[in-house]
Amino acid sequence: MNVLLINPPIAPRERGNAVVARLFYNSMPLGLGYLAAVAERDGHRARIIDAAVEHLSMSELMAEVAAEKPDLVGITGVTTSWAMTAATGKAIKQRWLGLPVIAGGPHAAAWREEAMNDAPFDAICIGEGEIAFARLLGGEAWRDIPGLFLRENGDVRFTGEAECVDDLDDIPYPARHLMNADHYRPIPADYRELPKIPMITTRGCPHSCIFCDKSVFGRRMRAHTVEHVLDEMEHCIRDHGARGIAFLDSTFATLRERAKEIARGIIRRGIRTDWTCTLRADSVDEELFALMAEAGCWRCRLGIESGDPEILRRIDKDVEVEQIRRAADMADRAGIQVKAFFMIGHFGENDASVRRSVELAKSLPLMEVTVQLNTPMRNTPQEEHWPEWGNLLGQSTTDFSYWEPVFVPHGWTPEKLVAAQRRFYREFLFRPGLWWRHLKNIKGWRDVRRYLEAARLVLYLTLGRDQRDA
Repeated sequence: MNVLLINPPIAPRERGNAVVARLFYNSMPLGLGYLAAVAERDGHRARIIDAAVEHLSMSELMAEVAAEKPDLVGITGVTTSWAMTAATGKAIKQRWLGLPVIAGGPHAAAWREEAMNDAPFDAICIGEGEIAFARLLGGEAWRDIPGLFLRENGDVRFTGEAECVDDLDDIPYPARHLMNADHYRPIPADYRELPKIPMITTRGCPHSCIFCDKSVFGRRMRAHTVEHVLDEMEHCIRDHGARGIAFLDSTFATLRERAKEIARGIIRRGIRTDWTCTLRADSVDEELFALMAEAGCWRCRLGIESGDPEILRRIDKDVEVEQIRRAADMADRAGIQVKAFFMIGHFGENDASVRRSVELAKSLPLMEVTVQLNTPMRNTPQEEHWPEWGNLLGQSTTDFSYWEPVFVPHGWTPEKLVAAQRRFYREFLFRPGLWWRHLKNIKGWRDVRRYLEAARLVLYLTLGRDQRDA
């Protein structure tokens, strides 16, 4: 079969949006890469079109589909881009009624039958797709393959929960050769050299943060073996020219001893590349950071969410402020830069709790923060409890980006949330001490260019909406 896999175009209203361009489409869509690899492994031809990063309009994308003449089309989508996923499905079905079209991705997994009804998809695939996709391409009857919502005789039929991949080493490497690494540019402060190639070494997250959607991978953690991770790193360097690697695991060191073994393996094999990862404050220690630094890790992303102890308890983060402080200090002492993630607009948020978050961010040895707006996503614990804590605005999935004020806690307004977010950024970014930390990291003109690139994003995040649009 000739299989075409599509990441849909950016919505017209999002074109030119610095946050969308830099934060949403800065990394290869590995989900499509895994499916394409499964197709190629089983003797089929696959192509990936990332219309978002290729800046394709819908008409240009349809021209690519026509030229490809696929036997099957798969389209992915997260919630904020789902409107374009649906529009892509509709456009294909209008021109090629008999061409099978399947949708998948995090939004489909969370919204299920509702997602199925947003466009004339023949099916949507929920959960992990590799097993279902292989069986489908192998010619099995769709109704016998778990993990699908099907359209049969005008009705929607569910075939049962998807099968999880128990041994991740059984999955081939993502088909990165079908994606142009030069199209993907991380935010300027998040890379040293390009291309920066993404990897995922675990699936599932055992933690219970109420804002997190686990519709695709679930809570049961599964991990590639250490040797598989090291082999894939060497593959990314040798075959794709990686000069940096981004580990995109939800939490890289939840299995702490395994993370140490990966670092030791990088050192033992002499793998030469910069790399970054995401960590929880309760999963680290001094030895881990020392090994990571020796193995080439130069930056970690730390999920903090709030500096208020009561908010941390309410969102089931299951970490203490002192653990956060200790983790950031340990990373800094090891020579690893720390980027932190915060959210404002939590259940029970007030001016004092936001102030605690701002003060914590300013007191830590951080190089950068990302400050998002809390958004109760489908199929998360927040979805059930938001009515007692505030109001949900609108129902457009495009707004569910963590950058639009979708959920407004009691006592707040959308305008107040956006103003608090901008103020957070201004107070954190416009400090001579932070500038000095960055200046010390400038080693040449390449770094100067990166910081000039960052100026637009900084202005977008810190100025008022009318000013930043202008």
